[in-house]
Amino acid sequence: MEFQEENIAEKPAGYGQRLKQSILSWSKKPSVFHGLLTGVLLFVSKFVFYLSNNWEFIFEPSWMFFSFLIMGIAMFMAQRVEKQGEVHYNYKQALFTCSRIVFIAIFMSVFADFVLYYIVDGSLASQTLKIQIDKTILAFNELPVDMGDTDKDRIIEELRKSNPAALSSLFSNVFSKVLMNELLVLIIALFFRQRRDSNQWLKD
Repeated sequence: MEFQEENIAEKPAGYGQRLKQSILSWSKKPSVFHGLLTGVLLFVSKFVFYLSNNWEFIFEPSWMFFSFLIMGIAMFMAQRVEKQGEVHYNYKQALFTCSRIVFIAIFMSVFADFVLYYIVDGSLASQTLKIQIDKTILAFNELPVDMGDTDKDRIIEELRKSNPAALSSLFSNVFSKVLMNELLVLIIALFFRQRRDSNQWLKD
């Protein structure tokens, strides 16, 4: 009985040690470092836009392009390092490398919104809502097909009822942005993967 009790006591410790090693190994990946670096850059950029009274720039297409460009550079740099020592850097590995960067960077970017809304400026959420409504009205005017006034009013009314600072909105923001970027990552990973040499069996 004593022997069995010792084994039961050792299992949680062994599991905890393996979990600690897994987390430590994951944190040392170049993609995690580059994801954090990209996230810090996006985090600081949002504060710069806020302090310079250019918060509306966050909702411009150029900001989305800039954000993905920075993440793309981070993906390129990270995968070059993670390829080293790999006999075959396959599509799955390339996809995970890029996905880690996207998730970490976007999480930190949205976390900047949280800090600004809840700690720095409580009125920023109402400013954000006004900008979103104005951008939506402009988008209505640029639609190739005219939308009915009833539908436009319904969308604007739903938008007015929303709260950009709500935790549900912030989590939804993380999910939607990760999803949109992942669609591009699925394609980018194809170029980062290392194709298996069809003549490798001859070299072996």
